[in-house]
Amino acid sequence: MIRINFLRVPLLLIGCICFSFLSSFQDPYLWLENSNCVDTQDWLVEQQAKFEKYQLSNLYTQEIKTTLQSLDDPDFPKNFVRIGENYLLHQKNALYIQDGLEGKPQLLIDINNIKGNAAFTLAGYVPSPNGQLVAYGLSENGSDATTWHILHVASKLSCSESTGKTKFSTVCWSPDSLGFYYSCFDDQSFHGVYYHRLGNAQDQDQLIYQDLNNKSYFYIPRISSDHHYLLIDIITGSMAPNSFLCLDLEHLNSPLINLIPFDGGTYWFVCNRGSKFYFTTTKDASYRKLIVVDVEDPSSRQVIISKKCRLLADVFPIGNYFLVSYEKAGCSKLSLFDHDGKEIRKIPLPDIGVVKFWHGHPDSHGSRDFRETGPVLFSFSNFVSPPALYRFDLGASEPIIFRKSKIEVDSNDYSIRQIFYPTKDGTKIPLFIAHKKDLVMDGKTRTMLCGYGGFSMTNHPHYDPMKMAWLQQGGILASASIRGGGEYGTKWHLAGVKEKKQNSVDDLLSAAEWLIENKYTNPKKLALYGFSNSGMLAGVCANQRPEMFGAIVATGGVYDMIRYPLFSLGRFWVLEYGNPDDPAELDFIKKYSPYHNVKPGTRYPSMLVMVSDMDTRVAPLHSYKYAAALQEAQAGKREILLRVQHKAGHFADDTEDVTDALAFMMEELEKYD
Repeated sequence: MIRINFLRVPLLLIGCICFSFLSSFQDPYLWLENSNCVDTQDWLVEQQAKFEKYQLSNLYTQEIKTTLQSLDDPDFPKNFVRIGENYLLHQKNALYIQDGLEGKPQLLIDINNIKGNAAFTLAGYVPSPNGQLVAYGLSENGSDATTWHILHVASKLSCSESTGKTKFSTVCWSPDSLGFYYSCFDDQSFHGVYYHRLGNAQDQDQLIYQDLNNKSYFYIPRISSDHHYLLIDIITGSMAPNSFLCLDLEHLNSPLINLIPFDGGTYWFVCNRGSKFYFTTTKDASYRKLIVVDVEDPSSRQVIISKKCRLLADVFPIGNYFLVSYEKAGCSKLSLFDHDGKEIRKIPLPDIGVVKFWHGHPDSHGSRDFRETGPVLFSFSNFVSPPALYRFDLGASEPIIFRKSKIEVDSNDYSIRQIFYPTKDGTKIPLFIAHKKDLVMDGKTRTMLCGYGGFSMTNHPHYDPMKMAWLQQGGILASASIRGGGEYGTKWHLAGVKEKKQNSVDDLLSAAEWLIENKYTNPKKLALYGFSNSGMLAGVCANQRPEMFGAIVATGGVYDMIRYPLFSLGRFWVLEYGNPDDPAELDFIKKYSPYHNVKPGTRYPSMLVMVSDMDTRVAPLHSYKYAAALQEAQAGKREILLRVQHKAGHFADDTEDVTDALAFMMEELEKYD
């Protein structure tokens, strides 16, 4: 049972891996791609000094920082994972073990106590089948690379061996607890699945599977619920077709079984019952469906659950039933189904919000099991309700709160509603709007607009200290479920990829227009916030409609869409953005590329470009080049700033980062009123 939620993250898109194209486009800040050269270092020092000078004069900084600290609960559990009769508890950056769900936690390992110059994060943890060992993964300075170590539960001591070179990989134990399976790249950058025997050096590990004819394939090993089978998930991209191979671990010399061949669908393993394997899939089901495949006859499939108007988000087996989480326009719903797929009853939830099942994630290694009769734990939150952990038992009429956050927020003081606005081509787009109930709508309120719109990721109405702090300061939060995301399944995603990426931009801009026209705010009071893919979209919006916004914060974005495949994991994103080596795809890419569409002499809104200098997903050079181009092009008097977080990765979402982003938006929206 492992907790790694990044196995199907957007940046695992596998596509073309050979890019010989050298851009003939003007690239005046090409030199900033070399972060080690003296000129780049000097420029970064100047940028840091400029930002620090600005921040010293920002009157909101300390107030926001204090507010954020009161809105975060570091002691709230991150996960419970069953280990025999006990549970592993992930809390803060540490692992604990406790007797049952109500036992007293005993510290196993505190990652913050690991000595060294780097900052380490607990990236994953997998208890062995015999419950005596735990494999735990460490990420250094926010890197996507993970090194796996072994912890002895009884002694609470880690052994000296480690397994490195893994990236976006889980590990899963062999049934005898004497070793584990994992995936990593070899010296020729081919990915493969390996078996590591405890006590052996990593260079002695056994290669289980590798395809030398497909260098772009990526593999995730998974273990069946009963530990009898090894599954190899062959990934070609996020929400792209994948397949599953199966190895009978009781007959290791038997050939691999092609359990799920490539057929144009995307599949997620849920659990197995003997030879029957349950998957959710997009095959002939944009909203996904639950199917069962028999390993003894993989060509025979049976549909168990299928709904045409609700997105099947997650499935948890409990006894002889399935607890199913659905999403409708980003909002979670729960239902209980029997083994044959008949809906028994709907499970009530407290409000608009999002559900997340715990202890046994389907993207880990198939730890969910029909033999588990309960309870099922899930978290629930929304913009103004801090996360609460709920417990559901089969015999109960409704879930009960098992653990509440210590954050003190009175959700009754706030209003959350969902409206649907028309975008440029007439498509209706869901928009969550949250604010204090006593707010007067006079078109003069600070408003933060956000929306992800990429890689089939759903923009959920979940609790976020950043957004809650904005609401407490009297602002309006507007969160748009734009195309390119996963709110309405596969078709919604595909409506915002490649040549249709402009749809995502149009949806964001139309949300801004709707908020202004309906007197929620005005352009001087409207801020746009974007992260990663939506940081890129924020850059496009700034170029296409600079007069629409008073402030924009773009964090960790991809801005040079002509050269993006040359850096970090960029070559894996061509299924989403397009391949600039292809003249036909280059034609639409160049039209929206933020860096290449900065126009000299433009009066840009106040903009803060934020990045981490050790981001191994989106190369920091994107932010450097884009910020430099904006500063040179700015014809107005508003600030264009670059803020660099040091020794941090893509998800450097700490209090300092959020403070700087919020303080910037609030200062700039007030300054030019």
